[in-house]
Amino acid sequence: MNRRVHDGIAVAVTDEEADVATRQLASRSGIDVCPEGGAAWSALQTLRSNGFIKDSDRVVVFNTGTGLKYR
Repeated sequence: MNRRVHDGIAVAVTDEEADVATRQLASRSGIDVCPEGGAAWSALQTLRSNGFIKDSDRVVVFNTGTGLKYR
């Protein structure tokens, strides 16, 4: 197995940022995104904008719930 080791990072996301990202991801993907998925999407955007994640990196963003329970 090929493993990469790095120092890691954590990103704080506000409720407003998560809400905006939830709607953005839902409109781009067509899936019912939960707020947790929106928070992960927002964090990814932050990490890409500050250069921690490069455009050439492969990234998986998990939408761990369903938006249905938040309506």
